[in-house]
Amino acid sequence: MWRSSVDGIELTFQLVGINNQNFVMADRQTGTWWQQVTGEAIRGPLAGKRLEPLPWDEVGFAIWRREHPRTQVLAGDPQHHDSYRLGLEAGDDSAGSRGSFPTLGLAAGTALPEEALIVGVELGGSAKAYPLELLAEQTPVGDTLSGEPLLLWVAEDGLSVRGFSRRLDDRVLDFVRPADDRALSGAEPIEPPTTAPLEGMPHAARDSPEATPWRAGGTLIDAQTGSTWSFSGEAISGPLAGRRLERLRVLKDYWFDWQAYNPRTAIYSGGRLGG
Repeated sequence: MWRSSVDGIELTFQLVGINNQNFVMADRQTGTWWQQVTGEAIRGPLAGKRLEPLPWDEVGFAIWRREHPRTQVLAGDPQHHDSYRLGLEAGDDSAGSRGSFPTLGLAAGTALPEEALIVGVELGGSAKAYPLELLAEQTPVGDTLSGEPLLLWVAEDGLSVRGFSRRLDDRVLDFVRPADDRALSGAEPIEPPTTAPLEGMPHAARDSPEATPWRAGGTLIDAQTGSTWSFSGEAISGPLAGRRLERLRVLKDYWFDWQAYNPRTAIYSGGRLGG
């Protein structure tokens, strides 16, 4: 997610093509083309500029709605379907069109399968890829990158991932999963919102008996104080109740794409030899 203004100019974007599985967007104000994954202007008057990154959150809707019960959902307006079409007509073979983009591949013998899902983290000029399958199996995962102690946490749906700094004030926290997060959390269940469910919402997201804000995504306990933490990064019971961990930017991506833009990336092996 990126801020849509550059040098004081408010930009609006449309999709013009795909490069290496990443959207290429053109702004309507200058005609500049922008790369989704890096936020960099790759062609046009603003070439070389970069969009400013904004915090984002990629989680399942069930978790999002539990944490934000009054959330709104964006739906496309049928009256404006033509505005949502690709800005580049199929068959355009001019220089710089979709057909002329290079495809970035991996050399034989790469450490991970090309389409393996990873969670990428960039800190202090260093990058590291965490295979999602391994991360889900071992969650929570504590690690250190560029001197920053970090926590990667996969929610119970196996797809929603958040990253946090493990540093709180003058100490570094270590986290474990409780045997029974409901019993150990000390939190009173909160009744699910009584508002009418959204049309088409999966039943698991709207009718779950465990649809409580503190329960969304599960809970962890820090080894230093015994406080219990929710998936939002907030301590919900114990000595640190009310405190929040600093969120870190993480990107769920395919390995071939992450490695292409982070050629010196490290790979988390989870203690497995040869990983």
